[in-house]
Amino acid sequence: MSLRELLEVVRYPGLFLFAFLMFFESGNEAVLGGWTSTYFGSFGASARTATYVLAAFWGALMVGRICATHFLTLLRDSQLVFTSAVCSLFGCVVLASSHTDTVAAAAVAFTGFAFAAIYPTALAMVGDRYRRYAGTVFGVLFAIGLSGGAVFPWAVGQIAQATSVRWGMRVPIAGTCAVTALAFTIMRRYGSNTQRTGPQSVTRG
Repeated sequence: MSLRELLEVVRYPGLFLFAFLMFFESGNEAVLGGWTSTYFGSFGASARTATYVLAAFWGALMVGRICATHFLTLLRDSQLVFTSAVCSLFGCVVLASSHTDTVAAAAVAFTGFAFAAIYPTALAMVGDRYRRYAGTVFGVLFAIGLSGGAVFPWAVGQIAQATSVRWGMRVPIAGTCAVTALAFTIMRRYGSNTQRTGPQSVTRG
């Protein structure tokens, strides 16, 4: 990666929409992957139950990513990201407000399934639209995106220490609100799988 390439890449139209979508999505997934067991422990659930619920989250995430290919036969890529974001917002709200293990466990699995298509579909959209200097583009995306996976769990820990884990689990609600807003903007701007708004001009440039 050269400095010239980096300076050119960061001027690509719409790139930071995707970058910040991945920032918030990485944070959301890291919180549920890192704090679910602790959250269920705060309910008084046994360590075994908390572990099973965490396994359900990762299992639903994997199943959702397998199913994402099928969903793309029914929805455009941007529509799938937006729909998944709305569903994940609903799941996070139910999870943070639930008072029973059963409802919270169902919300965890549902949210994992809803998360599944967002990250890989957004990456595919980026690869399709920003073909020139693709390695540099993905370097920028991962640098910004994966930092969310470090910031969000830390923020939950700070809130949990100051108040409670239940309040800390409201962080993914804010994160999924941001993902939904960004996904809606991307859907409005790049509404079709075949539309090329930025990359063709970038490639020709």
